[in-house]
Amino acid sequence: MIRLLFPELRRTCVECSFVAPSPYSKAGFDNIQNKARDKVRLWSARLAMLFLCPFLYAGALSAQTIIVSPGGDVGTLSAARDAVRVLRAAGETGDIDVVIQDGVYALDQTLVFGPEDSAPKGAVTRYRAAEGASPLISGG
Repeated sequence: MIRLLFPELRRTCVECSFVAPSPYSKAGFDNIQNKARDKVRLWSARLAMLFLCPFLYAGALSAQTIIVSPGGDVGTLSAARDAVRVLRAAGETGDIDVVIQDGVYALDQTLVFGPEDSAPKGAVTRYRAAEGASPLISGG
């Protein structure tokens, strides 16, 4: 009640002799506003990071791997090439790794790569043997 009648009165900490501005004074109101503004900024920054981080790391997270093995879903090198083409046509802009497992890959015809097999700027399309594998490509 006294504060309402005399807003210029201040609260005093007896132990440390700190004089805090009254929340009803201009200084106290500015202090409350600054704290609220800081909280809004902090939460805005947290929300921005929450929503922006997936987009910042999209290139690293969008890497695709195609496994080629004689008995698998993708059993030939031409099927792997076609799978890469489908991914690129669908808008994939990240790296694509084609991992070739052990086995013999017989080519009935020459395996041709064209401009549509190229990766966009900043990305790589990589054909490689699986770790410890020694695939054999025969024919063509």
